Amino acid sequence: MCETKKEPVRKDPSPTSKSQNTKASDNPVGSEKIQKIQRGNQNIKDLVKRLEKEMTFREMVEDLYTIRNEEEFFEILHKRMEQMGYYRVTLGFFDEQERYITLKKAKSGLRSPKPVKILLEKGDIFSSWIKKEPFVSDDMITKRKVYSFAASRMCADMNLEEQGSVIGVPLLVHDKAVGGFIVMGALNEDDLIILERLGKIAGHALQMVRDHITREQQMEEFTTSLNQVHLLQEINNALNSTMDLEYILQILVKGLHTVFGYETPSVYLLSEDKKTLVVKEHYINSTLVDKVSLLVGFQLKGYHIPLFEGSRLKKAIDTRTPLITGDIPRILTDFTNSESLRKLAFPLFKLGAVKWLAALPLIANNEPVGMLVVTKKDEIKPEHITDLGGFLQQASLAIKRAELHRKLEESLEQVKEADQMKSRFIDIFSHELRTPLTSLRLYLEMIQMEKYGEISEELKKKIVLLQEATNRLQKVIDQTLTSSQILKEKLVLNKEDMSIQEVIEDVVSHLKPLWEEKNQNIKREYNSSPVVTADREAIWKVVSALLGNAIKYSEKGSLITVKICDNPKEITVAVSDEGVGIPSEYKEKVFEEFFIVPSQTEFARIDGRTGLGLFIARGIVEAHGGRIWVESGVKGSTFYFTLPKSG
Repeated sequence: MCETKKEPVRKDPSPTSKSQNTKASDNPVGSEKIQKIQRGNQNIKDLVKRLEKEMTFREMVEDLYTIRNEEEFFEILHKRMEQMGYYRVTLGFFDEQERYITLKKAKSGLRSPKPVKILLEKGDIFSSWIKKEPFVSDDMITKRKVYSFAASRMCADMNLEEQGSVIGVPLLVHDKAVGGFIVMGALNEDDLIILERLGKIAGHALQMVRDHITREQQMEEFTTSLNQVHLLQEINNALNSTMDLEYILQILVKGLHTVFGYETPSVYLLSEDKKTLVVKEHYINSTLVDKVSLLVGFQLKGYHIPLFEGSRLKKAIDTRTPLITGDIPRILTDFTNSESLRKLAFPLFKLGAVKWLAALPLIANNEPVGMLVVTKKDEIKPEHITDLGGFLQQASLAIKRAELHRKLEESLEQVKEADQMKSRFIDIFSHELRTPLTSLRLYLEMIQMEKYGEISEELKKKIVLLQEATNRLQKVIDQTLTSSQILKEKLVLNKEDMSIQEVIEDVVSHLKPLWEEKNQNIKREYNSSPVVTADREAIWKVVSALLGNAIKYSEKGSLITVKICDNPKEITVAVSDEGVGIPSEYKEKVFEEFFIVPSQTEFARIDGRTGLGLFIARGIVEAHGGRIWVESGVKGSTFYFTLPKSG
């Protein structure tokens, strides 16, 4: 369609007919007065109309600047324009690429006319709007150049019925035409001026409405993002504070509903054999849960969903690919391999009142742990699932860690039960051995004293060997009972003020046969003789264990040093040797129950080792409120222990 700029046309402001001229000539004075009165009355009417339009215009402006949504904006615009005398109004809006314009007539009664979509062409009537200019029909006379077109052609192009003159005014938002409004009827240049004013104000008001909507959307998106961050933080906090799987799953399903807006979120976890999905948690209205349970005949929680060949749920897990479907009755048939339950798929679908379902595999460390299923009334699109990416990853890790923690707790509980059984066995075993061992030692002693008759020298030597064996056995029994008391935290200490130096000297004297036999030298370094409050017998065992190991694991002719350091709040005892070192990976383990450092040296074949000496030493020292540790290199080790000083 060709557009033309309409040139202003001069118009006689006061045309008169021949008859009027004839009458005026008959009575010129009376005729002039009548005309003045008529013109005055008409001017008054025009002024009243203009005032009414101006008042309506001002009211409309006030209304438009208080509106916060587009639908209400256009309702007010139509209503006020009708009050101003513009009854045939059509609104038009461009698409973002300015390829189409959609026209919509004003609402008529209860009916809302169907919008009309028109393809834009170069040079058509709407080109003026894109150039931010109005257009008029060519039957209108204007004092300035405007885009004008034939009214009949305009109405045909717009699929509108021709009803008088036409004025089209653009709506500018941020100085860009987004559309405009078209008015038809008995119009003149005054209407063009009023409508242009209205177009500018309406455009600015619409700009404010859209800016407000954009801000609200941005705030809503920000709030949603913030809620999502809070949800992820809540999951992190749950992981840091608890490993309760049930609690973590409750957070997940609640968050999917309250933060992401999904319906009936549910979490299914893979069974141990990975052949079924077990319903662990859901966030579903209790009434709906009761209806579903009544229909299927069992509770939802704990239900096992079979992962059979051909199941789309199994395929989603195997391929690690989300499943999105609008055919819920079809997918519900994959939740069971029972034909009777499959027949309930459609009734179950009707109960849920949702149209879309997404089944999302939960993957942690590249291993499937379960599935998260959500539903919605509106379409679920792939980009919606993408938005859940970080949430799903965090949820999967949370579930995996909670599951591992649960299994670890079960294992620890089993270990604890085994330890309790071991302790009970050790107690019974030790007590049962003590009585016959005491009798055996007594009889050996009486035989050695020849209470039952004279014995040969050879027999005396055998008896000595037997006595040494019973002493070793007695030591093992005593150590076993002490370790059992430590494990059960029932070690009884008889504390008293004592000199640690005296205890060390007593142990050195007691072990003298051992270190003299190996031609070893024991050097003592005391800078004072501190007094501590401790169980003398228990501390004697600690020093004996450390010094005994130093003698046992050091070569002949080596030096062993025992040192006491007197500190303000505690004393430190150090036992150093020149024997085989302890590898770094075993420095903590040497204090564990029954642990013996693996070795390929001659010391690996030492008899009588129980792996309890250092364990008991640690238990005794810690029971006194002290610490014990070892420092060791390739050759030589130094064992330290501390004891609080007496007050």
